[in-house]
Amino acid sequence: MSSGSHLSKELLDLVKSIGESRSKQEEDKIITAEAQILKQKFLERNIGEKKLRELLIRAIYVEMLGHDASFAHIHAVNLTQSKNLLVKKIGYLACSLFIDENSELLILMICTIQRDLQSKNHLEVLSALTVIGKLCNQHILMAVNDAVQKLLTHAHEMIRKKAVMVLFKMYQTQPNIFDQVDLKMKKALCDKDPSVMSATLNYFCEQVKQRPGDFKDLVNSFVVILKQVVEHRLPRDYDYHRLPAPWIQIKILEILSYLGADDKSTSEQMYEIINQVLKRADDSGINIGYALVYQCLKCITMIYPSQSLIDAATTTISRFLSSESHNLKYIGITGLSYIVKIDPKYTLNYQGLVVDCLEDADDTLKIKTLDLLFKMTNKQNVEAIVEKLLSYLKEAPIESSVRKDLVIKINSLCEDFAPSKNWYVRTMNKLYEMGGDLITSDLSNKFISSISEYEKESEGEKFRDSTITIYLKILKKNTIIPDSMLQVIAWIMGEYGSTLPNQKKMIKILNYLSDAAYRPLEDEITRGYILTAITKLHATMGFIENPKVDMVMYDYLYSKHCDVQQRAIEYKALKENSTRVSKDILTKIPLNEGQIASQGFDFELSFLDSFVRQQVTNGRKEYDARKRQTFGDMGGLDIMPTGFPKGEKGLNYKPYDAPGMSRVNTELPQSNPLFQTQQVVNPNENIQLQGVNKKVWGQQPPQVQQNATTTPHYESANNLKLATSTLDNLNNEQQTANTTQQKAQPKTQPAQEVKLKKAQGLFAGIGATSKVEDNSSDEDKKKKKKKKDRKDKEKEEEKEQTEVQSNTTTTTQASQNNNLIDLLDFDSPPISTQQQISGNLLDTGIAQQQQPVATTTNLLDDLFGGGSMQSSNAMNSAGHTFQPMPINTQQFGELWMQFPVDRKANMNIPLIQNVQVYTNQIKRLDFHVVEIINNEVISAGSSRLNGSQNLIHCRVNPGGNLEFTIKSQHAETADQLLNSLVPQAMSQNLF
Repeated sequence: MSSGSHLSKELLDLVKSIGESRSKQEEDKIITAEAQILKQKFLERNIGEKKLRELLIRAIYVEMLGHDASFAHIHAVNLTQSKNLLVKKIGYLACSLFIDENSELLILMICTIQRDLQSKNHLEVLSALTVIGKLCNQHILMAVNDAVQKLLTHAHEMIRKKAVMVLFKMYQTQPNIFDQVDLKMKKALCDKDPSVMSATLNYFCEQVKQRPGDFKDLVNSFVVILKQVVEHRLPRDYDYHRLPAPWIQIKILEILSYLGADDKSTSEQMYEIINQVLKRADDSGINIGYALVYQCLKCITMIYPSQSLIDAATTTISRFLSSESHNLKYIGITGLSYIVKIDPKYTLNYQGLVVDCLEDADDTLKIKTLDLLFKMTNKQNVEAIVEKLLSYLKEAPIESSVRKDLVIKINSLCEDFAPSKNWYVRTMNKLYEMGGDLITSDLSNKFISSISEYEKESEGEKFRDSTITIYLKILKKNTIIPDSMLQVIAWIMGEYGSTLPNQKKMIKILNYLSDAAYRPLEDEITRGYILTAITKLHATMGFIENPKVDMVMYDYLYSKHCDVQQRAIEYKALKENSTRVSKDILTKIPLNEGQIASQGFDFELSFLDSFVRQQVTNGRKEYDARKRQTFGDMGGLDIMPTGFPKGEKGLNYKPYDAPGMSRVNTELPQSNPLFQTQQVVNPNENIQLQGVNKKVWGQQPPQVQQNATTTPHYESANNLKLATSTLDNLNNEQQTANTTQQKAQPKTQPAQEVKLKKAQGLFAGIGATSKVEDNSSDEDKKKKKKKKDRKDKEKEEEKEQTEVQSNTTTTTQASQNNNLIDLLDFDSPPISTQQQISGNLLDTGIAQQQQPVATTTNLLDDLFGGGSMQSSNAMNSAGHTFQPMPINTQQFGELWMQFPVDRKANMNIPLIQNVQVYTNQIKRLDFHVVEIINNEVISAGSSRLNGSQNLIHCRVNPGGNLEFTIKSQHAETADQLLNSLVPQAMSQNLF
């Protein structure tokens, strides 16, 4: 080790003083004084190279510690021209640290770099290549392009490696000026030196993501390389903890995962080597081995699926999930989330382990588990999973970066899998309560659109009235509401408030909106929403006298915000011309295509043609569309094409930077009312919830026989008491019943039963059966077995009774209908007297009373949807028969668009290999096969039990993978078809 005797005392003192400084201020004082000394030193004449080299090192210290040393930059450029190799390298180092690719000083270095690239000293060549990699811009690239490509065939392996890396960097900077880069990289991939080969992997990994088809011919080459790496053909220098070149293996696996995606023939070439890599890495027992296992799991789930590889991956995942290490559990959950993309049923064997991870104190592991649940959500388990996501959103710290991601996921699940309108609105209200500050305008617009669609469906009037009631209470009882929710409330009141028959209620809505217009808001656009709602509602009332509305509109006529001011001015114009303006001028939104076609909107604004012609005649300049087409995306740059007069500029379409908006609106008039503060209300907590023989490198290898810290509770910044409390009032009867059930239950449950119940709710609808690990004692198992036998006996008796009832019903319907099918009658069956229950559509009790209610013996049964539903489905499906619907393809398509119930699922039945076998099996269900189109079959049948009509579309994929989509008039019939009847028909006489 060098003693540092070759360094001057000034440099040693500088390093020592920096190390001994006790504060940033003291350090800044030292560096400022050093910068002044260096300025004087660099002004001296005839400075020797050795002294100049040391001064540059001191200047590097100044720059590294955040101070300006631009006075030394030119001296660094000068040092690159030195004939002394050590001085030259210091100059190149200083240049790469001091200047960037946009510096004008780079022009002074081009000749030096070109000369060094042609040097016979490989160290000078390496120094020049290094600085090109750091400071590559368009000027240097054009000057050194040819020289760098020639170095790809240099005799020294380090230069070839560095040339590959620089060429990749240059290609990323200007890809259009290079020819045959793929060919050059393919040749470098076959280089005899492993370091050159490994340098090309970054290029191929980048390119196969964009155009995998161009590199399919390299699959065998990558497999051969990977096999030789695994077999220790590379020098031992590449080993890391006895694992051969793990980073090369990881990079090749990443490349193979993109090449094998959706390509069976290509994937089959890599199955063997991936399995080999997975086994060897899994046996290593070290961190880098686990990283390699993780990459193997990603590769297995991205390429065309192989059952043997998936089984091996699930075995590895099981060990990771059972580990005590949180890092390994994290890898296991991540791997499971990848496998879920192939088929969610692979998660069934790990339900208990997933629940354990979900309740772990480690936030990182918990977040990853929630991501897994998000990916495996379906209509059966959406309620339990969304409750878990909401529970974590409530507990997450307000500064947590994961909260925004949770809001997006919850909104997505609500849109895709909402079981009912009631649940959707209630859940979105909870989301606004807990994360209203993170909800964007796009999410709010989607919510508004969904409400609009629900209002057009059956019982839309009840839904509309109850929605107005809920949000009016929210507006009345809460003085602090997030802007996103206030926009939704304003839209609902403006759109549906005019439909209320009682004018007194409409006046109340106007008054509440007028008060809300003075609230402090984060975004003035929200105030514009409120003014528009007031305008629409007041216009439908004929602009009757209302002092509050008049005061609001007068105050905001002079608003500093243009959008708010414009809406107030529009209100004033409408009110002053109310006798001349048509009542239909305010159109309901959002519009569908039918409304646009029927109302004949003039999107060309042809009614302005006469006005335009008159203005042009008066000497006004005609609008030139070419100018906007040319400069629409140029952000108002002053660049005009040939033919335009000089001095004219295109419009500046780039918006101004938004001014900082404070929480409190400073422009509120002093005379306007202020509002009382609202007590903090904590959110409601509902759930705890080929053989390769070729040798390339080296000789043939010999044959080798914590205490978790509690996350601070998150209190919503908005402190809302939203629809949760409102719906609680609407659902009084149901809550009373649930309270009675809870009192009848024991206060505590065994931990194992709680885990099973949670898993049952979270994994509902995944696979035919749910297997959960049970670690109970022998005595407990015997008791459970006796209990199960008793329940099975009761189920058999219930089935017999159901069969008798269903046969009686079938006979009665057959005599009444004479087996006739009216294809034009698509109405749902009439509601029985017991089902005609008056009440609010958003009352969850109504939806539950319309279905057979199973006795709930445990609160978690009610929350997670336990086995009672499954037994009910199985009982109802007994005796459920169908008769063919003799319709054609056109009628099938018309009915497909009309039927409201939609169910989808994938089934794996290996013996159904083609559409002929599937057609024979679906006929056993008495479904009429309408048409066979390639590997797709459409069929139709009507239920003899309830008269509902049902359509089935099935795509028969290779390997017995069946993709079902069922459309029906009746939700229970569709569920029975999907969960029991169709699988039974597919398996009949096959196994």
